[in-house]
Amino acid sequence: MASLALLMAGIASGEQWVSGEVNLNLRTGPGSDYRIKGALKTGDSLEVLERQKRWTHVRVSDGREGWVPAGFLSEEPPPLIRVEQLAADVSQLREQLEKATTEVTELSSRNESLMSRDGELTATNRHLDIENRDLKAGARWPEWITGASILAAGMVAGALLQSWSSRRPQPRIRF
Repeated sequence: MASLALLMAGIASGEQWVSGEVNLNLRTGPGSDYRIKGALKTGDSLEVLERQKRWTHVRVSDGREGWVPAGFLSEEPPPLIRVEQLAADVSQLREQLEKATTEVTELSSRNESLMSRDGELTATNRHLDIENRDLKAGARWPEWITGASILAAGMVAGALLQSWSSRRPQPRIRF
């Protein structure tokens, strides 16, 4: 009677715990009257070899084969295994996020450097465009004047030399 009162007190307080761990007997045949070969626990991976009405013939990942009640099998991993898988996924995603954050920082730095270099190259390009335009727009007149001056000086020098020569001019055609 005292234990019933303690049990009722525990239930009345609303505090209950359910074990998520299931131990399942692996048997030699499809029924509870067959000999137990071993035990399986929540999270063990099994390969289904044969299905019967209430029992399933399975192969454990370590190679053992046996029969288990069909109602305890599920196509999805149990919540504890899924939580472990999700924790591993979260850890992997955090690593990827850290790498991506590092790459973003590096790319932002490179972008700033390239933008600065682009500004410098744009200014140099503008200067060269102006210089090129000046060259194409008739900035060659000093060259033309220099050439014409040299030609004129040569003609004057030739005329002076001919007039100073002591020889008398002779006609070029002789009869």
